[in-house]
Amino acid sequence: MEAMKSYASDGAITMKKPSQIKEIWRRFRKNKLAMAGLIVLSVMILAAVFAEQIGTYQSAIAMDVKNKLQNPSWQHIFGTDGYGRDLFIRCVHGGRVSLFIGFAASIAGMLCGGILGMISAYYGNKFDNAVMRTLDVFSAIPTILLALTLVAALGQGIVNIIVALVISRIPAFARIVRASTLGVVDQDYIEAARAGGTSDYHIMLKHIIPNIVGPLIVQTTMNVSSMILQTASLSFLGLGISAPRPEWGALISEAKEYIRIKPFMILFPGLCIILASASINLLGDGLRDALDPRLKS
Repeated sequence: MEAMKSYASDGAITMKKPSQIKEIWRRFRKNKLAMAGLIVLSVMILAAVFAEQIGTYQSAIAMDVKNKLQNPSWQHIFGTDGYGRDLFIRCVHGGRVSLFIGFAASIAGMLCGGILGMISAYYGNKFDNAVMRTLDVFSAIPTILLALTLVAALGQGIVNIIVALVISRIPAFARIVRASTLGVVDQDYIEAARAGGTSDYHIMLKHIIPNIVGPLIVQTTMNVSSMILQTASLSFLGLGISAPRPEWGALISEAKEYIRIKPFMILFPGLCIILASASINLLGDGLRDALDPRLKS
């Protein structure tokens, strides 16, 4: 780690290490693919945030049958769909929905699964065994099948999709956090904190979480990609976002009947999903290597 010089009041030169965040950022910048992923993802997030400035939501759902199925042009750079709606504007507004669900479900799943896994590893014994065996039951069900079942039971809508995705991802987060916590909970400083009368809450908050946050951040970041893909899958199957609200998977579902005559209708929403998933995965790989260079292959 590089050192920076700082001058003490008596004129002597002392050496100060740069902050850990700056060191992580320095290592992250060396990964060109991770930086490319960060740039692409940032552009997509900005487009989603300022979607109304790019094109209003009303223009994304308003029908214009006179201009339906137009090929890409300067006026409609992604072309128009079967109802004459501008496909570029619909992809932008669809990104707002897909990215929001992806990040919201990942963060909520990390919080729920992380807390459960940390408490389970910290207390151990019968409580740990009961929690892990319960999660084994959920883990035996494929995540997409579990999400499909929950959405079918709860109904369509953004909130219900997020709830279904969170429940389906809790076992994975709980196992990762449990494994990381088990490597920390038996350390000497944890035993010293317990002997000193420190509360369990304070130990978990001040001593355990800072030591497991690295793998948790990486897993949460890379999980966003899975959430976007699952959201698109649910919408494609008709159990996700309902019409006329645009969403990448729903756009592909609407375009499947035109795949032979107008393949661009599937191409552009599909590219949005690919770019978002690839950039998030590259970002997650870069964060993993920056947070712990020993994991770099």
